[in-house]
Amino acid sequence: MTQVTKKNVVNVEKTPVQPTLAGTPPTGQEQVKMAVEAKATDAKLSKEEKSRAKQMQRMNAFKLLAPPAKYVKPDGTCMIALNALLPLDKTPIPGAKEAMRQINTEHKETLATALRNGAKLPPITVQFCEVDSVPYAVVVDGYHRWNAIVDNNVARFTTKDKDGNPVVDTVKLEESLKEINLVVKPTSFKNVRDLLRASYTANFTNGLPVTQENRARYAITLMTWARQDGNKKFSMRDAAREAGLSNHAAVSRLLQKLADKAGKMPADYVNLSEEEQREVEEQTINDDAKKSVDETAKSAKAFINSAMRLADTFSDAGFIAEYLNDGGHIADNNLELLKIAAHGFLDAIDQFTRHPVEGETGEDNVIEEG
Repeated sequence: MTQVTKKNVVNVEKTPVQPTLAGTPPTGQEQVKMAVEAKATDAKLSKEEKSRAKQMQRMNAFKLLAPPAKYVKPDGTCMIALNALLPLDKTPIPGAKEAMRQINTEHKETLATALRNGAKLPPITVQFCEVDSVPYAVVVDGYHRWNAIVDNNVARFTTKDKDGNPVVDTVKLEESLKEINLVVKPTSFKNVRDLLRASYTANFTNGLPVTQENRARYAITLMTWARQDGNKKFSMRDAAREAGLSNHAAVSRLLQKLADKAGKMPADYVNLSEEEQREVEEQTINDDAKKSVDETAKSAKAFINSAMRLADTFSDAGFIAEYLNDGGHIADNNLELLKIAAHGFLDAIDQFTRHPVEGETGEDNVIEEG
């Protein structure tokens, strides 16, 4: 092996650049021109495109890691530091945010109280991975438990200022998060789809019930994967069924909402068949019609309540007498007529709102009591 000496270094520096297989190296003038062109091209890239490129770079560097076998106990659990946990949406996995559930404050506080009272909760399910060259344990299931643990720890380092406002000692809090260890249950997924699938379905059968919108999001994700795999036979109904929905109306509704937000047609957002596209359009029309009926019913309720207050006012002879400025006297028969008219008016409105318009079904046209 040749040793690097001063002489060698000098010779290397003085050795002219030799032509390569790709051709002769660009001259200084050509290098300047290339740099200007690259800068111009870069300037044309939109902020969204740059973000997408950066996300792709992060995704290419993302790695799923097997659990550290020597630390895993016979029951399949292991101990890690609290600050080693990472939420799914902090990874570069496409669609990770949609696979997470929104935190239910009431449920989280219930768990926090249970922990303070000495309760033992099931271990949080995690997947070890490498994000931006740093090892983490991504939370797959147990976000409410995780937040309950953190909230209890925050309370330990929270005081009040002179005005009574809560103040958190963030330095001590961060230090404490490094020292707190908790039991987790590691998984070993082979790919990110399995990881997302597990996150979506974590509470399908237990824990805090999954909302219909969460299930619809999962259905749309399943449809997207099927289209990416070239599986055109996997329909919207199939996706809804696998997501645990009784029908595909919620999927159509959410698909239209997401497509509108993205400025696309539903068929472009997810490659739909012509029949599925028609179903989404029909669902949108039905939803708009129902919304219109609901708004009308709400206005009718408000009108009825106002009319009822008017009837009560008419029942007050003293008020009517004062209003008519007739010296505090009104004939009993006139008062009775006013009351009959007011209540008759209420009955007419009530009958109108309780009976469907001809050609419509009665279900959506009935105004509920109260």
